[in-house]
Amino acid sequence: MALPLSNKVIAVTGAASGIALATSKILFERGASLSLADLQKERLDAAVVTITGGSKDAESRILTTAVDVGSSDSVDEWIKRTVERFGRIDGAANLAGVVGPHIG
Repeated sequence: MALPLSNKVIAVTGAASGIALATSKILFERGASLSLADLQKERLDAAVVTITGGSKDAESRILTTAVDVGSSDSVDEWIKRTVERFGRIDGAANLAGVVGPHIG
């Protein structure tokens, strides 16, 4: 039986923690392949274990990339890698927390 998000590719920013990690886990459990981005690559790699329950076979459905969402070049490269790996993107969740410059 196909899961509701089988054959879908979802890109998620901020995926190493918080709401983005929880969202990624739910998307994965429902069958989606994931392209996960976060500024902290080591934490992102640890998040994959949480998302997959440690299953090495399941990791074939996940791409991780260190991305600075404040840099359009970094985001463009991530999207390019995602399409190269999965052939497309069906949806996205931009959940990265970004703090702008302090004014005042």
